Amino acid sequence: MTQFETLYKRFLLRVEQYSFYDKEIDVRELILRSYLDQACYRFAPYCKDVNLFDIDEENQRFNSELSPQ
Repeated sequence: MTQFETLYKRFLLRVEQYSFYDKEIDVRELILRSYLDQACYRFAPYCKDVNLFDIDEENQRFNSELSPQ
């Protein structure tokens, strides 16, 4: 299972717009989740072995292990 937090950390290493960090934590989390949802829709056609929409909302994770790619 891949935690959303794992993906968020990888993404945040690439963020160069430092004003992002000025936002409230709750707002940042909403933005990150929105980006994650958009990425799932964009990459779903290429992920034949993983269902990017099979998620555990309560535990904030995918129900599969995602590769680093």
